[in-house]
Amino acid sequence: MTSRSEPVVCTLSSGQAGDRLAEWSDLQRVATSIEKLADGVRFRLPATFVDDATDLADRELQCCSFLDIEFTDLTGETEMTVTSTNPDGVPVVHLLAGLTDQ
Repeated sequence: MTSRSEPVVCTLSSGQAGDRLAEWSDLQRVATSIEKLADGVRFRLPATFVDDATDLADRELQCCSFLDIEFTDLTGETEMTVTSTNPDGVPVVHLLAGLTDQ
């Protein structure tokens, strides 16, 4: 998807944000691996989950324009890479993946 260098702002209400975090938790559970990157995270997902992941990504980009989300088709799996060109957005990406910055 497109590259952005935007302020770290989310337009969801706190209730909506809680529901969205639950969807990211679902994504974490189905991921075959989650790799922490310097500027974000890479999920490996079963190919059968790509439609749900794409829907989540599209909605996430509407409320958090500081994110970049790309998909790569692999044999039997899909990679979903979530990054931010704004360094302040990277901890948010790690949070979405259930990873903590240390």
